[in-house]
Amino acid sequence: MAKGKKKEGKPLYRAVRFEIFPTSDQITLFLRVSKNLQQVWNEAWQERQSCYEQFFGSIYERIGQAKKRAQEAGFSEVWENEAKKGLNKKLRQQEISMQLVSEKESLLQELSIAFQEHGVTLYDQINGLTARRIIGEFALIPRNWQEETLDSLDGSFKSFLALRKNGDPDAKPPRQRVSENSFYKIPGRSGFKVSNGQIYLSFGKIGQTLTSVIPEFQLKRLETAIKLKKFELCRDERDMAKPGRFWISVAYEIPKPEKVPVVSKQITYLAIGASRLGVVSPKGEFCLNLPRSDYHWKPQINALQERLEGVVKGSRKWKKRMAACTRMFAKLGHQQKQHGQYEVVKKLLRHGVHFVVTELKVRSKPGALADASKSDRKGSPTGPNWSAQNTGNIARLIQKLTDKASEHGGTVIKRNPPLLSLEERQLPDAQRKIFIAKKLREEFLADQK
Repeated sequence: MAKGKKKEGKPLYRAVRFEIFPTSDQITLFLRVSKNLQQVWNEAWQERQSCYEQFFGSIYERIGQAKKRAQEAGFSEVWENEAKKGLNKKLRQQEISMQLVSEKESLLQELSIAFQEHGVTLYDQINGLTARRIIGEFALIPRNWQEETLDSLDGSFKSFLALRKNGDPDAKPPRQRVSENSFYKIPGRSGFKVSNGQIYLSFGKIGQTLTSVIPEFQLKRLETAIKLKKFELCRDERDMAKPGRFWISVAYEIPKPEKVPVVSKQITYLAIGASRLGVVSPKGEFCLNLPRSDYHWKPQINALQERLEGVVKGSRKWKKRMAACTRMFAKLGHQQKQHGQYEVVKKLLRHGVHFVVTELKVRSKPGALADASKSDRKGSPTGPNWSAQNTGNIARLIQKLTDKASEHGGTVIKRNPPLLSLEERQLPDAQRKIFIAKKLREEFLADQK
């Protein structure tokens, strides 16, 4: 739960995950802890959700409407760099309607006052645990595990509020944990250790300890750690009535290597797309196809879902086809995350360790990559851009590249995509991607002067 600003020389964080095989008594213990953390989550959720509905929801609604009006008037830049006070130099040079500016300042001030007077912080809710931990089950469960649960809820609400502040009307708040027969994850920063090739997880005042052998591959990675940070115990199938496996993830620190000096001639520029990358590097210019396992699996999933329409929900046939659909989605996700993207990152690192990339929003929103109103974006339900939206694949690829580049002392810098003329947008896809990467290089180098 430790927070703070990034510092130079800060270690890198990595994680390993491996399966464990608990006994029936240990599973009963897991469920006991999970139920307590479920209660912690739900009580904190109720407090935050009530505050949002009563004090913040209407303000965020008006912020979304104000952003829409500014965008329709051609002044979407009014709402950029919201953290800055007043207008920046760029806005002063433009003839921005002062009514739009004053509306922005008024709404942000109103939101700030509302949070000062009625906001619920993570530390408020952590301090509230003290009174609950005097007696009963609350006192037996490790406090740190309860704090990590509150921290997870805090992060979920912050993400939701950031989306609402950006004017996204479809953003959904975190959910309550309502299922009584489900196993919810157990996170913690203490009560565990790795020794002699095994992980030991102590359940505090309950008086029991889980011991599990760590597989060889994960153990070798943990041997490079300078410090263990946290663990997370989860089950791949939350519903305990269904078959599932238990897993433990361990986050740890590794030393951060010395930074490689940034030389402009050695930077690689990437134009990000849903299906391919435009690459301009010191070693050449080319397009690199991204793994799109959805091209194989999505038609099969769609066909199976069509066959579900004529089947009675809950019947044996319905359950069988739903299980097949779930397996297909699992294979699709596994192939996208574990195989293709690592190969792409490995190829990119052969061209250097410093990258400048375009930052895209792959969503079915106006102006986004999967904008359904633009035929050239292929935003229909069968288009490749549509299939890429809301999966996190592009963001995950950039994050993997960032992690691997940092291990070699490199950096990844995100920039807005260059603006293209109508003629430039009509170039063939591969040629357009390389053109965008070239233009990205020109703009980046111009800003460095």
